[in-house]
Amino acid sequence: MPISPPNYDEALDVVIRAVKPLPSEQVSLRTALGRVLRSDIVADRDQPPFDRSAMDGFAVQSVDLVAGQVFSVVGSVAAGESPLGVTGQQRPPFSTIRIATGAAVPKGFDAVIPIEQSSIDQAANGDQVTFTIDAVNPWANIHQRGSDAKAGDVVVHSNQHLGPHQVGITATVGVSEPEVSILPNVTILTTGDEVLPPDTSRDNLAPHLIRNSNGPMLEAFLDSLGIAAQQRAHVADEPDCLQAAMASAIASSHLVVTVGAVSVGQRDWVPHVLGKLGMRVLLHGVAIQPGKPVLVAAGKQTLVISLPGNPVSVLATSHLFLWPAIRRMIGLDPGLPWRMVELAEPISTKASRQVFRVSTVNSSGLASVVNWHGSGDLVHTSQADGFVRLPLLEGKVPAGTKVPFLPFMGNKR
Repeated sequence: MPISPPNYDEALDVVIRAVKPLPSEQVSLRTALGRVLRSDIVADRDQPPFDRSAMDGFAVQSVDLVAGQVFSVVGSVAAGESPLGVTGQQRPPFSTIRIATGAAVPKGFDAVIPIEQSSIDQAANGDQVTFTIDAVNPWANIHQRGSDAKAGDVVVHSNQHLGPHQVGITATVGVSEPEVSILPNVTILTTGDEVLPPDTSRDNLAPHLIRNSNGPMLEAFLDSLGIAAQQRAHVADEPDCLQAAMASAIASSHLVVTVGAVSVGQRDWVPHVLGKLGMRVLLHGVAIQPGKPVLVAAGKQTLVISLPGNPVSVLATSHLFLWPAIRRMIGLDPGLPWRMVELAEPISTKASRQVFRVSTVNSSGLASVVNWHGSGDLVHTSQADGFVRLPLLEGKVPAGTKVPFLPFMGNKR
């Protein structure tokens, strides 16, 4: 009896267990954006490192402030200027310091009153100030030392993509070369004698030939993950050509993604070629629709993920298998951002295979499955938001059924 193919969850587990996270490297802050941090960023000193004025105004001792009190200006502190020569510890009663936003508040002062709440009188014996408020709370308008982080605190946790704000935090604590995952070397190999380059003119495109959509789609998919394919080639449906291209890709890549020639047809040479190259096939065939023939093989340093040739199958399997594998490879949790939605209408499904259908999702969380003409119909995905995962049952799934939904890579809906 033939062995039944694994279900999606079983197959994904096989793939994830085969992926080893790549090593790390140190990079400059200029090139750190979007990279996966592999070691925590730790504060080297308190943040902020001093009591910092949040306003242009006057530093006072809060208990001194009463209605109508006149204060003498005994000094000033600008941003970046040391406050050591201006101290309130032995200050005259009812004295104040003129202070700029971002400047260090001298010891002995515990509040800053904005300049807009001040009235300045330039007297012969020095500036004097009265305030339009009758009281001020201690530490008002002062960003206190260590209130953001203490020395030794983790300020950016590892195993996440670095965003612009996190690059800024990293710079703040003096880490100029954060440790990040190296980016995988990826090769994309598309196949099919019926497939021509995207720039082929209509006059040069016979009715039985098509343009290559899978190669550009996979390149864009990798780009959205922050990974550029190092190589992309189209290979003829001939075993020697495929073997040469595959051998070169395996030798130079952490990950090889192939498209087509992976099923059981007479010219589906990928399984045969991988065997000749000594690759260990971990998975060939999964009980899903679309994308059943997906194949995964591993070598000493290289993982091969072979996707079926129909473009909607490529779209589905790149999300379902390639995405979590790459996340694992660059040091992230391989989990995907599935969430629950409700079906807006009844939809047919299968008991024998897990069906994934392209859908739109409205602002109320209702998912509408888009009509399609099979896995060759990429056009129907144009306005879609992602895939719903339908339950394993024969017949119709009722409207209102809650189902998992996976947004397309880069889609926030």
